[in-house]
Amino acid sequence: MLSQTACLLLTVLLSLAASERNTYVLSKLDQVIYVYPSDIKKDKDLTVCEPDSVCGVVNQRFWLPPFAQRFCQCPKSQCPFSWSDNHNRSVPLDNRSQLKTCEDTRNLMVCDRSTVALTVTETRDLSTGRHDKDVRLLCKCSWPAYWKLYMREANATVTYSEYICSQLGYCRSGQFCGHVRADTYSTYYQCACPRDHLCINHDKVQRNVTELLFHGKMMRAHCVPNHHPNSV
Repeated sequence: MLSQTACLLLTVLLSLAASERNTYVLSKLDQVIYVYPSDIKKDKDLTVCEPDSVCGVVNQRFWLPPFAQRFCQCPKSQCPFSWSDNHNRSVPLDNRSQLKTCEDTRNLMVCDRSTVALTVTETRDLSTGRHDKDVRLLCKCSWPAYWKLYMREANATVTYSEYICSQLGYCRSGQFCGHVRADTYSTYYQCACPRDHLCINHDKVQRNVTELLFHGKMMRAHCVPNHHPNSV
């Protein structure tokens, strides 16, 4: 739980999507930037998580404190806020981001190709502008994998989406291989590049793209030989 003396409040409202606002709170103690929906500034003001809830996401960033997005508060413990190689309460989202859970994920079944792995229910209050996400993890993907949109339904106030695990196929040299976030430079891989290749962006052209739990500026990555001059 964050204390007032441990945190410097950065009230920054950033629009990742036209109707979504976030509040950013820098914790000097935890060395992380907490990202809350709308005007929320602390965990205790979030709704309480359900047993299958994803409580947040940790996004690693180069040379900067990680982002720790918060969706709900765990009833018995704090939602993890740091990157972990121990996957008891972590599930990969992309190559530099992890879904975080309140419960141990080791007992979750492994998804098959047709099983819905994760659901996202986004609600918007048109009068206040508040935007909330309810994320449920139903099974875990065999990693590496791509979180593929399976179904989406939406109206003016609610958007419901289902995602399945898509195992990575093999892509050819020069082929599109994934989207790179322009803010964190993490990559949503969609296929595996050949040996001695890297999945990187050729240029800095940014496009509005929607991936699991992200909508905003992204760059297209391609399979590039690792001796290519742009391979950094």
